[in-house]
Amino acid sequence: MQNLEDCITYKSAACEQAQTSPEGYPSQAEWLSKLEYTLNERYKRTGDLHDLDEAIARPREAVAAGETLGDFPDRVVLLESLGYCLSWRYERTGNLQDIQDAIVYPEAAVKGMPEDHPFANRARQLRSLEIYLSVRYEATRNLNDLEDAINRPEAALQELPKR
Repeated sequence: MQNLEDCITYKSAACEQAQTSPEGYPSQAEWLSKLEYTLNERYKRTGDLHDLDEAIARPREAVAAGETLGDFPDRVVLLESLGYCLSWRYERTGNLQDIQDAIVYPEAAVKGMPEDHPFANRARQLRSLEIYLSVRYEATRNLNDLEDAINRPEAALQELPKR
């Protein structure tokens, strides 16, 4: 566990340093993404909700940093991770706002993907949307969520390459 603590400390410091990093060095968004992953790992081991809160705050910062630092290539990964973390927090707390927010991020990932982006990532985002919409349907019984969740896999199938 001490290695994980050290890793969080070092990655936090790297995030601060990266604010002024010259071109060609890892960006702040990249370091924030790495820190989020480590915080998430600590949450999985300890169940401490504070770690999950931090794991949610970090990708939000990274997405914002990616917007200000230019085109961050792993933006889709950050959006996906943020959706996962928010859905886990919803499972833990039952706060409906978390699952509503979880839906926003994969939608943004799909909308922001270039047409030539690998299908697997786009399909994964559509699958995440299907899951989050289904979860929200279970909580609210809003039939629009259920219909939308049903349509997501159909949209993914339409994007399969033709043989």
